[in-house]
Amino acid sequence: MKRKIRTAFIMLVFACAVVGVYYKMNTEVPDDEEVKVPKTMVEKLIAKDLDNDYPATVKTVMKLYSQYSKCFYDGEYTEDELKKLVEQYRKILDDELVANNPFEDHLKGLQQEVSTFNGEEKTIMSYYWPNKSGKETATASPDGVLEDDRNAKEAVTYYSKGNKKYASTVVAFTLKKGTNTVQESKEKFVLRQDTDGKWKILGWRLVK
Repeated sequence: MKRKIRTAFIMLVFACAVVGVYYKMNTEVPDDEEVKVPKTMVEKLIAKDLDNDYPATVKTVMKLYSQYSKCFYDGEYTEDELKKLVEQYRKILDDELVANNPFEDHLKGLQQEVSTFNGEEKTIMSYYWPNKSGKETATASPDGVLEDDRNAKEAVTYYSKGNKKYASTVVAFTLKKGTNTVQESKEKFVLRQDTDGKWKILGWRLVK
């Protein structure tokens, strides 16, 4: 009887060992397939899951817009990374705007803009929501992108046309040219809510 119990125990230990080895072999990630943790802003924006974690408000959509813009004009990236950035950026644009701007045309136009921008030695210093007097009151974040400041709430106007919901907001940004010159500019954005309730950028224009 003792011998049978000992044999059964040895077989149980052996079975556990086999299961353990099998689990380890099938759960360990090989060195050449290790998951890369995004570190730079470019990598983080490319890795962002906009399909399942889309920004919930107009303010957060515009903050994401400013992050993409900073990366496009001031960031360092490979040609492949730029394509992935543009693919991601297009997810915050309205379907109508995307349809009127095919990917290859969008990419080519952006590359030309960035080349001209860099050729003029320009740098985007910051984005901000101007107050009613048009002046900046919030301190820019370290990376220069939009902060959720006290001007953001009053900066967004909501309205409806037909059965569609729209929002408009003015965003200002500062540019540094060379080492001394600082330029300020403002753009008015129009966003439209899609059938899933997501705010998408429909268009924008420069304002005085």
